Amino acid sequence: MSELESASTVEQNPKSVEEPSLESDFVVQFWGVRGSIPSPGSETVRYGGNTSCVEMRIGGKRLIFDGGTGLRMLGKSLLSEMPVEAYMFFTHSHWDHIQGFPFFVPAFAKGNCFHIYGAIAPNGDSMEKRLLSHLWRRVAQRRNHEAASQRSNASSQFSGADAGDAV
Repeated sequence: MSELESASTVEQNPKSVEEPSLESDFVVQFWGVRGSIPSPGSETVRYGGNTSCVEMRIGGKRLIFDGGTGLRMLGKSLLSEMPVEAYMFFTHSHWDHIQGFPFFVPAFAKGNCFHIYGAIAPNGDSMEKRLLSHLWRRVAQRRNHEAASQRSNASSQFSGADAGDAV
């Protein structure tokens, strides 16, 4: 079997590949790669239909970049690994980079810890303010006032980050 045929077989049968663990030296997993609009369906199977979300596992640490709709799928996969500690980095707060956050179940589960970084908006709003206002708008749209009055049970630490900052 040629190298190309072998790679094709792995792509078509992903269960034949060993699942990486958090302890692996370096793993990058793409949970969403789409642009502005999520578009799941048969025509997007090859690259996926979720918006931006990339997970990196490096030396026992979990880093999550952006929270598009791919974040929901990542969250579902983390349910079996709780409690979870992760470092989340939001490149900016455009809709396609944050719209998965209200559906990221681990962010609302007791015992999990998230260190969240994002740039301060030109109007001075922090990433915390932008994510929480987005979340509460979503909850209010569903008219679930009880849920709107409850804060997340997970521990979340928000930090601002400007271009060029090292964190």
